[in-house]
Amino acid sequence: MASNNQKFRPVPEQIIFNHFELHRVYESQIKLINESQHLQRIKITPLSKKEFALFNVEYPKSDSGDIAPGMAVTVTVRFRPSNLGDLEDEIIVIFNGGTLRIPIVAMRERPSIQWMKVVDCGDCWVGNTTQQKINIKNTGGDAQFYLVQAHNHGELLSSQLDGFP
Repeated sequence: MASNNQKFRPVPEQIIFNHFELHRVYESQIKLINESQHLQRIKITPLSKKEFALFNVEYPKSDSGDIAPGMAVTVTVRFRPSNLGDLEDEIIVIFNGGTLRIPIVAMRERPSIQWMKVVDCGDCWVGNTTQQKINIKNTGGDAQFYLVQAHNHGELLSSQLDGFP
């Protein structure tokens, strides 16, 4: 993030992707404002994660890479998630006299399940069945859930969840 002695100020200070789905493409822009008293040039290094890409860098003047005081470069970052996990990267901007690191964060809202801690199905004789309604509510982000018996937990994870996001 920018400090008080930086020559460039990013607006916003970080790029956040928080509502995303698999294999879709999302874009976000950031402006790098020249806060110095002098004409500046910058170099932006490639991003390290394959899910993020620098899509476009738009300079104030199309015929040069010079950035006058008060002017801004607009950087467009593309994000194509390959999974629903959290990802972090950073835009590294190199300029005369310093380096600026701008965080990129992809993080979905965590699911939050609310349900009865104990389910009482009453008595059930051998050979009979019993049913009990269980209310389950997700008050957080989108997710996929499975209810399994404790003794089958390992089997389910190893056989049925392979390939699920």
